[in-house]
Amino acid sequence: MLLSIIIVNFQSQDFLTKCLESLEKQLKNLSFEVILVNNDPTPLKKDFFAPFSFPHTLLETNENLGFGAGCNLANQKALGEFLFFLNPDSFLTDDSLKKALDFLQEKPSVGVVGGKIFLFPEKIIQPWTSGKKTSLWRILFRHNFGASWKSQKPVSVDWVSGTALLTRKKLFEEIGGFDKDFFMYFEDQDLCLRIKNSGFKIFFLPFFSVNHYNGKSWDDNQQKKRIFYHSQDIFFQKHHPRWEKTLLKFFRFILKGR
Repeated sequence: MLLSIIIVNFQSQDFLTKCLESLEKQLKNLSFEVILVNNDPTPLKKDFFAPFSFPHTLLETNENLGFGAGCNLANQKALGEFLFFLNPDSFLTDDSLKKALDFLQEKPSVGVVGGKIFLFPEKIIQPWTSGKKTSLWRILFRHNFGASWKSQKPVSVDWVSGTALLTRKKLFEEIGGFDKDFFMYFEDQDLCLRIKNSGFKIFFLPFFSVNHYNGKSWDDNQQKKRIFYHSQDIFFQKHHPRWEKTLLKFFRFILKGR
């Protein structure tokens, strides 16, 4: 098996069929499987995969484990040499995933690749989906000079979004997979930084495109914000000195009071 496509579902059943249809259409003649982790408390119908001919595995968790933990669970069943993590509210419209896979196969020094993500139905490029490591400076001043997602050629970056992230299974397992302490947000950046620190490169590929119905899994904005800040704190604790995390929380408190 060449490729294992891992999808973690939570409240995105309405988009799943379109996602899977796009995979079957665009990945013809490619050896791949789909492993779907259903983090939703409502089980999927037993015949959900009936319309599709590709190999598949459905893992029902009966609870929301979080994105990273769900991906790690799926990896235990994955048979592919490469892993493609894809959001359930995303879909492909061309064969650029094959080209991204070729890029990764041809360059053994590259550990992860990501692509250009288009917000759907607006069809505009989604910002902040790759780039330099998140820092206090970039948070405070929204620093996006040389924004990688606007690049017209492959560019080396520190991280790419978990919305559509392609990597090597062996490497993913060697660095321990996603850190399950990140329930959601920053787990992709943490993974990429650990892979980069192990000696591999991370690349943004502008020819690799994915469409994304952004944020359809969550309708509670306050809960999203709490989870985001919690994950941000974990990220700064792991990848920055203590004083930066302290200063970040101070500025967050000040801005909240405005």
